Amino acid sequence: MGAARRTTLVLGATGRLGGEIARRMVGLSSTLLLHGADPAETALLGGELAGQDEKCRVISLPADFTQLQA
Repeated sequence: MGAARRTTLVLGATGRLGGEIARRMVGLSSTLLLHGADPAETALLGGELAGQDEKCRVISLPADFTQLQA
């Protein structure tokens, strides 16, 4: 039987707690989606985590949910 393919979304990954959760999920996920309000910080974290496990695809998703229009 093959390895399970897991996708993980970490909301607030650029925060202190979210960043720690993201770092721990790298080896446990096949795809890791990182959300952060600041595009530069989200890209920086994505770059840091992308090289840690070749089997885990890291995708940075910057989005500021505080500015949503109705």
